[in-house]
Amino acid sequence: MKTYKQSFILLILIPFMLLGKVQASVTEGINAYKSGDYQKAHDLWLPHAALGNATALFNLGQLYRLGQGVEIDPKKAEEYYLRAAYRDHIRAQRNLGVMYYFGRVEQDSVGKDLKKAFFWLDSAAKLGDSRSQYMIGTMYYNGDHVEKDPVKALAWINIASYSGLKDAQKAKETLDNNLSDDQKQKARDLMPDLLSKTSQTASLSLPYTEPTADDQDQSFQLKLAPASSPAKPVEKAAPIENNTNDQSLYRVQLAALTTREGADKAWAIISQKHNNLLNSYEPYVSEVDLGAEKGTMYRLQVSPFDSRDAADVLCNDLKAAGQGCYVVKAN
Repeated sequence: MKTYKQSFILLILIPFMLLGKVQASVTEGINAYKSGDYQKAHDLWLPHAALGNATALFNLGQLYRLGQGVEIDPKKAEEYYLRAAYRDHIRAQRNLGVMYYFGRVEQDSVGKDLKKAFFWLDSAAKLGDSRSQYMIGTMYYNGDHVEKDPVKALAWINIASYSGLKDAQKAKETLDNNLSDDQKQKARDLMPDLLSKTSQTASLSLPYTEPTADDQDQSFQLKLAPASSPAKPVEKAAPIENNTNDQSLYRVQLAALTTREGADKAWAIISQKHNNLLNSYEPYVSEVDLGAEKGTMYRLQVSPFDSRDAADVLCNDLKAAGQGCYVVKAN
């Protein structure tokens, strides 16, 4: 017969034993993910997400956001991220902030909402996420949703720069050259009051799978031009009419997909993410039959340019913004 002391010990040990099983199962999902078996990873994480495990919730959000083992579904990604974010999962909070800041344009999309973006980025920044700290600092400097505050902007960007984040270090250098010594001192004085909690990011969250928009979107920058003298927009090479008889025409290829639907979704995401570069261009999907073994590929391209040099201008700008591309003949 068990003694009271033995029963008490069991009551203490059982939660730790269950926690160990949860961690083992989540880890098993990570291993399946790394081997490319996204469906198995999905199935392993699903029951733990139903029980509120923040890591499983975040990882499922990643799968639906990136379209790995499931159809890309920003709304489902948002739902999983929200459930994880309310459990103080830092990367879920950051990803929500990014999604709300940039928005998405496909059907059932997550709309642009700077108020929500600021809320989640601010939370992640205070929890210690350097990318969120940089973005919050930039929002303060640009006056995105909040009143412009160059001192608070520099304080956040200073903190982010200490992590080695290159964008933050570049922004810090820019602000140091544009703010007064008094403003810079006030920013240094403010820094200790900004961080409210210690980082608690789950170690079993998917590694190295942040969407490019989180880390390399070049449209998220400090706006330094004065209001009375706006920055001159970069001139883009204008597309010309789709005259397929002209052998001199060129296109910029952005991606190659196995379905037409995939190509359409890719354009929706890429064109929104790089709206500052692609807003005056039309997409063109080239269907190519690669034979019985390889099937059909759908090449997502930007409509023809009258010279290779003109196409190179756009492609080089896209590469600088983190979007892969190359120039091809239109015929």
